[in-house]
Amino acid sequence: MKLFQAHTGYNDPNDPSGGFYEIHSVMFVCAKNIKEARIKLKNLKDFKKYKMHIDAIKELSTVDGHKIKLEKI
Repeated sequence: MKLFQAHTGYNDPNDPSGGFYEIHSVMFVCAKNIKEARIKLKNLKDFKKYKMHIDAIKELSTVDGHKIKLEKI
């Protein structure tokens, strides 16, 4: 299992600008590969509810010189 970070975007239906501004969110998901990560993200309730899209996605294996190790709990 690998850790993926996704940068998502969507238009808030309650935005007083009428959707002029796009809202962004960072989401994390564990998956075997990037394809599975995209599928998992697209199946999330909030992703569907807000009609989100993925702007960027990447695997995270290190942070500030520290290795990321995922363990099932």
